[in-house]
Amino acid sequence: MTKKTEAAVEAPVNIDAPLSQLLLTVTHDKYRMISLVTRWAKEIKIRDQSNLPPQEILAQSLREILGKKVTLDEIEKLPPPPKVEKKDLEFTFPTISLKDLPADDKDTAAEEPAPEK
Repeated sequence: MTKKTEAAVEAPVNIDAPLSQLLLTVTHDKYRMISLVTRWAKEIKIRDQSNLPPQEILAQSLREILGKKVTLDEIEKLPPPPKVEKKDLEFTFPTISLKDLPADDKDTAAEEPAPEK
């Protein structure tokens, strides 16, 4: 049996490749990588105040890790992300109030035609 060296395992990675191709090039422990990519994605979202969909943020996170902009050890040393409080949705329904005309006004309003101008 031959042992793979670090140089043989670390092949050049095309960072612009589709996400599915990037996932196939991961040489690290895949379960550890999933956890760290998710953690780094949360950091990117906070750092950039990003409104991108989660899939795009995860892709950016994986690209930054595989592109060696950040190491796995650096991500592991990060503090846990702050918990976001979820606010309950408040529903308000419009209320409709019908005002009854006083008895005198009803009779006169029905009998008198509208004034012509």
